[in-house]
Amino acid sequence: MASKQFCEKANFQTCFKGTICCTSKFDKPFSLVIVPEEKNDEFDDNLEKYENYVALNIGPDGAEFKIKLGEDKLETLKTCSNGLEEGVRQTYWWSYDKDGKKLKYGKGHTMDKTTLMSYAFEDSSYDKFKLFLNPNTNCRSTVLLYGSLKDCKQDKINEGSIDYEPLILVNKEPLTFTPSPILKEFKPVELDDLDEAGYTLPIKLPLECEKIFKNIKNIKVLDPHLINQIRNSIETEGLKLNEVLKEKSYLRITIGENRGNSPGCPNVLEIWPAGAESPIHNHGRCSAVIKVLHGSIQCSIFNKITNPPAKSPEHLDMFVASEGDYTWMNDRWFQTHQLKNVSDDYCATLQCYQYAPEDPTHYPQFDYYKHEELAKFEPGSDLTFEKMKKIVAREWEDKAQNEVEERKLVDIKRRITSLNSSGIQTKDIKNLESRVKRIEDLKNFI
Repeated sequence: MASKQFCEKANFQTCFKGTICCTSKFDKPFSLVIVPEEKNDEFDDNLEKYENYVALNIGPDGAEFKIKLGEDKLETLKTCSNGLEEGVRQTYWWSYDKDGKKLKYGKGHTMDKTTLMSYAFEDSSYDKFKLFLNPNTNCRSTVLLYGSLKDCKQDKINEGSIDYEPLILVNKEPLTFTPSPILKEFKPVELDDLDEAGYTLPIKLPLECEKIFKNIKNIKVLDPHLINQIRNSIETEGLKLNEVLKEKSYLRITIGENRGNSPGCPNVLEIWPAGAESPIHNHGRCSAVIKVLHGSIQCSIFNKITNPPAKSPEHLDMFVASEGDYTWMNDRWFQTHQLKNVSDDYCATLQCYQYAPEDPTHYPQFDYYKHEELAKFEPGSDLTFEKMKKIVAREWEDKAQNEVEERKLVDIKRRITSLNSSGIQTKDIKNLESRVKRIEDLKNFI
């Protein structure tokens, strides 16, 4: 480890507790190190000069937890074979939970399903390791990154959202559980609901998501008339939505103006025809709450998009949200997903986005997989909601008028057939035939 150089330092927000996220394009082995003291500049060239530390070492052959206590020999606590991804900008995370006496290591989003290695301190070893499990409340601790200084610099080629993440970010909470991406509200909330792992209550949402939820929770599902008007425009050849959908999989109908606090417009009605799907994509690290206003949508959760992206990623979770259901995300949870309409009717979802106040970047795009390459989507607008409503309403009125004229046409042709079958040529037949032509011309005009 002597060849590694000091690169960066950080601090826990709470004493010896939290999740350390380290994001960079590492090509050489590196170590995340926790020392129960302030950083010592004299040890920048060799972390082994510290008397006490616990480390997560990551290299091409795997990863390992190690601990050093005073004069004792450096001890290996746990190893795994999943380590360094050379040439890939990746997030390597380390959850340190002194209360639960557990260490966890993983990559990408911090989740149970992305955990690659876990170590639990045994009760019998508590006294031996109490310096790191029960430190004095006044004890200072420092998180150090040792590795190659070159690896810690930004690569400016085809930047994605992950390229704007800090080299080290320390979240306040360790990974003790993964919340549910399904959001439900109950009135009143029962005691049992607080312990339900199958969904997330609004009171347990991250702050930005809770704000969004409060803003949209009273929005009604789509009106039956609008539902039919949209379906008519989607399914009828030559109508507006049908024509737009010939060029893309689904529609983004924006509501209101871009306020500068989200990627694109903060409120978007997305319309998903039967069988439509999005690529696997993230959301510029913003927070969001999604409500299904009509139909149902399948949501698949994926790990963080690296740069370059992983090949053939597999989903971590999958669920179907139906009319009235909610799902949520923020920069830490469920940021990367894929939506697909697996029903035989269209689906309409309300997507509401907002950057977190602590976000220094405001990344304006969504990254997505395109033929196993990193691509970027500019969250624009196909139509505004007001314009779409007017168009589909007018198309519906035209359809109703067409149906009236069609009934008239059928009745006139029946009368002409009846007169012709009598063998009598009359002025009435010529008048009726003239009316048929006028109605057909009118239909063609509409």
